[in-house]
Amino acid sequence: MSLYAEWKNLLDNQTDETFESFWKEYSDAEVAIYTHILSHSDENLKGNVKELSEKFECRTVMFEGFLDGILSSLNKTIDVQSVTEETEIEIDVDYEKLYYNMWKADAPHLYSLDPWDALLTPEKKKGIVREFKKSKIYRAPAKVGRNQPCPCGSGKKYKNCCGKN
Repeated sequence: MSLYAEWKNLLDNQTDETFESFWKEYSDAEVAIYTHILSHSDENLKGNVKELSEKFECRTVMFEGFLDGILSSLNKTIDVQSVTEETEIEIDVDYEKLYYNMWKADAPHLYSLDPWDALLTPEKKKGIVREFKKSKIYRAPAKVGRNQPCPCGSGKKYKNCCGKN
């Protein structure tokens, strides 16, 4: 079984009895890895998955979960589905995107880590949070005018189609 399949299987098969300990183990690993990455932002994290897992004292399957979670914040993508313990990886992070994605994931244990203060200015963090919050605002669709084309796609004017009473 691939590491990715093992991660997905572990994630999908939590029970009421295992859920809390699983998320504690994963969150502890995640915090350790992110704290390191943020504290060493001048260098990309490199190595094979097994060595990096040992460095952060977590199981390789948990490191795979971390990789799956950080994918959308990387400058260079990693094919997480083909990663093995021996796969050499380099994690090249877009820090602004990562901060945004941590808000999007509702992960205060990550977006409130102390190393962020040295990495992003308070103004930059506020701007990213504002951008995130704006993305959550519901905007009602514009009202269709009676002489505009009908939104159903018929090609008729709205007043002669769906707007007809």
